[in-house]
Amino acid sequence: ALQVVTENASRHRDKGVFNMDGLMKFLCCLYAGCQFTKGTDLWATTQKGMMPPPNFGRIMSHDKYKRWNRHLAEGPTTARASDPWREVRWLVDGYNANRKATVTASWLVVVDETMWAWTGQGMPHLSFVKRKPEPLGAEVKNLCDGLSGVMLYLELQEGKTRMAAKKYCDEEKATTACTLRLADFAGLGELHLREEEKVQRLLVGDSWFAGYATAKALLEKLGVHFVGNVKTAHRGYPIDQLRWDLSKTER
Repeated sequence: ALQVVTENASRHRDKGVFNMDGLMKFLCCLYAGCQFTKGTDLWATTQKGMMPPPNFGRIMSHDKYKRWNRHLAEGPTTARASDPWREVRWLVDGYNANRKATVTASWLVVVDETMWAWTGQGMPHLSFVKRKPEPLGAEVKNLCDGLSGVMLYLELQEGKTRMAAKKYCDEEKATTACTLRLADFAGLGELHLREEEKVQRLLVGDSWFAGYATAKALLEKLGVHFVGNVKTAHRGYPIDQLRWDLSKTER
């Protein structure tokens, strides 16, 4: 992150001091601001009501913060100009690489989706998911550890056309391909391991991910088991066998 900021500052002839101490102060302001409601003047110095003023100026001036934010938001100078997600892809890729290198997943992992709310600024692709608290924004499919709660992998949903070119899409339907990528790229595959080294991981997902095809592909391609509630993706589901079993079972 510091390298990205210093390179962009140099390109814009910003002669300010951008060092590790400044990066820590910027991140402090960024994360501390999350606890305040939208529209709060975080650099206010006058108390209103019972709450003391945030007065983030004690850490970093507002002008300095905006310069850090501007240079960071431009992304690395080496990013491909044709990539519409170049301003954030390096952050997502870096996060994923860090998690894979530093966190070993437990036997239980969970897949779901997250929305990064649209705030009126530019965004390469907008998704609308009505049931979400923030229904409009960038959708991210993610995988997390079911025991620790640590997020292990993020995948940007870049639109139907771009997603169709991703790994596994030429072999499986979109939902199954997405689930495979999350597990594969997080390093959960166990087919290459000796029997005594296998964790026998279980991946749990809601109805968007769930289906016979997904369970079959995960087990065959990665050696990962799957549990999920099937609603519409019931192709290959042994419904006739279940009906027979239920009709012959004493109640």
